[in-house]
Amino acid sequence: MSSLSYTCPNEQLRAANLLEEYHGLLANHHLKNIENTDKTNQKNTPPDEKIQKKIIVHLDINLTIFIKETQVSQSLAKSLWDRWQDLQGNECDLKPFSIFVYEDLHPGDFRNEEKNRIRKAAVNSFTTFLKQEGFEYADLANEIELAAKSMVQDASFVDSFFNLIEYLERTCENGYTIQLQSFGDDMDAVTKALDQRDITHLQFEKYLFNGKRQVFINDRTKQELSPSSFHEECMKTSNAVQCDWGYWHEHGEIHEAGKVIPICNTDDVLSIVFDDNVFRDYHKQGCISPISPDGDSLCREQCIKNGLVVQVDPLLALFDPNFFTNHLLAALNQEETVSN
Repeated sequence: MSSLSYTCPNEQLRAANLLEEYHGLLANHHLKNIENTDKTNQKNTPPDEKIQKKIIVHLDINLTIFIKETQVSQSLAKSLWDRWQDLQGNECDLKPFSIFVYEDLHPGDFRNEEKNRIRKAAVNSFTTFLKQEGFEYADLANEIELAAKSMVQDASFVDSFFNLIEYLERTCENGYTIQLQSFGDDMDAVTKALDQRDITHLQFEKYLFNGKRQVFINDRTKQELSPSSFHEECMKTSNAVQCDWGYWHEHGEIHEAGKVIPICNTDDVLSIVFDDNVFRDYHKQGCISPISPDGDSLCREQCIKNGLVVQVDPLLALFDPNFFTNHLLAALNQEETVSN
């Protein structure tokens, strides 16, 4: 199998740099828990500035706002870039460890179940690999992995998600809505868990997206909405969308066949998308298919550049209490432009 070329989107993603950032965030988190002072809270919280636009936040669930203990190693392996060496000692191009496993360490058909079992085991023993290969940051990676697992404790929402909601409550002059999106079977469990958190102002209307017909089907009324009509619903209510994984998979997991999400950035409205699978991961090409409120396709790269589509690092979302809030504020400060 020939390896594709990669460009590290940000030097901060290089393993040594990102691990230091994780470590710094963990240190701040530890300090806050010990001191628990107003001064510490003020230092870590963005200032409350009134937001005049209507805000629509689209959020993936798994590995975006919700993370399991068993997924911590996977998250590390997907986020950290380096020039890894294969079993023959050949150094690969700069790429995330998870992609290195599939392309270089255990190459071959990604549909081969036995190979995938071996690959998943390699990804989940990422820090063991670092120690065996003598990486200088192996101990730091292991420390961060253990800290993340202790914070998650089996499975957990990330605090930065709830902090975003609290920030929107305090600052949005013209309201906001939350749009949950998922390919998995976790939607009912997650919405029920949110109900238990007593966020009474968030009541989710449930939809099923049919990729072949490109319609959103209301689970309660069975009404079918076009993508442009669904955007109007996003303006009014919070929704939970069961996305069409089968359609995406049948089309080679290209982003054009993925999650259809209306994006708007005008004087009155800003929508922003958070997902851990925006960029290509091995055979996948990402899962976000942005459209305009009128239903026209948008340039995904431009949406990413403008901060309207955000690749989520699950561990940054876990460690940084203001992860989502800071990305929203950055998008609000961008120019109002979304192009086809």
